[in-house]
Amino acid sequence: MSKAKIIQDAAEKAAAAEVDRTRLLLARAEKFSAAIIVLLGFQLLGANYMLACASLWIRGMCYLSLAFLGMSLFSAVWSLKVKDYAGYPRGNRAWDNLKSEDISESAAEEAVIQMLLHTREQNAKLNDAKTRWLFWSGWLLFGGILLIIGSHLLAALVVMVNLSGQ
Repeated sequence: MSKAKIIQDAAEKAAAAEVDRTRLLLARAEKFSAAIIVLLGFQLLGANYMLACASLWIRGMCYLSLAFLGMSLFSAVWSLKVKDYAGYPRGNRAWDNLKSEDISESAAEEAVIQMLLHTREQNAKLNDAKTRWLFWSGWLLFGGILLIIGSHLLAALVVMVNLSGQ
C-alpha cells in the first residue's frame, strides 16, 4: 500500500470521527437545552413566591438563578449553531479541478488528501468551540441549580424562623 493511500485512509477516518463528534455534541446540546428549559419553567413557577419574600437575599438568589439559567440556555443553544462546517465538495467541483491532463495522479491524490485534512481541521475547530460553549453551559447550569436550591432552602428557613417567632 502506498504512503498516499495510507494517509488518505487516515484522513478519511479522522474526518468521519469529527462528523461523529459533531453529532454527539449536537445531541448533548439538545439535552442540555431541554433540561435548562425545564428548570427555567420550574423556577419561573416558583418565582412569584420567591420574589414576594421580604428577604433581599432570597429575591437576589432568585434573580441570579434565572440569570444563570438564561446564560446557560444561551450557551447551549449557541453550541447548536451549525455553521461553516466543511464537507466534501458538492457537485463536480473536485472532478473539475483534478481532471486536467496537467495534473498527475500523485498530485491529484495529494490534493484529495489535503482537502480531507483541511475538512477535518476546520470541523475540529468548530467542534472545539462547541465543546467550550457546552462546558460553560454546564457550569452555568450547575450554578443555577445551586442558586435555586439555596434560594428555596433560605426561603424555608425564613418561614421556619417566622413561624417559631410567633
